[in-house]
Amino acid sequence: MKVPRARSGNAIVLKPSVETPLSTIAFARLCLEAGIPPESSTWQPAGSRAGKALVSHPIVKKVSFTGSTSVGQGIQKLASDRMKMVNLECGGKNAIIVFADADIERAAQAALSARL
Repeated sequence: MKVPRARSGNAIVLKPSVETPLSTIAFARLCLEAGIPPESSTWQPAGSRAGKALVSHPIVKKVSFTGSTSVGQGIQKLASDRMKMVNLECGGKNAIIVFADADIERAAQAALSARL
């Protein structure tokens, strides 16, 4: 696997869940539209073997993960062997962003119905 080298700052490697690859493709497109140089990021649509390789690779200095608690625990264990920084968002479902000008009642109803 080729890890991208950014001209400045940090490179980003996105490894989507095999269950939701299209959301990562959409995010990658938004990154390009926002002006993030294409050579500073890549996405790897692969399974858990690729994820373990990314977490274990010595060039990777930080891992950020959103997903299940069991996978997050495995990532934490792998990353701790190399004293890597890790951000984990585990076990949550149906996150919602409510802006200041939102209809709060409608947002609350949407949040409640999404959790089912």
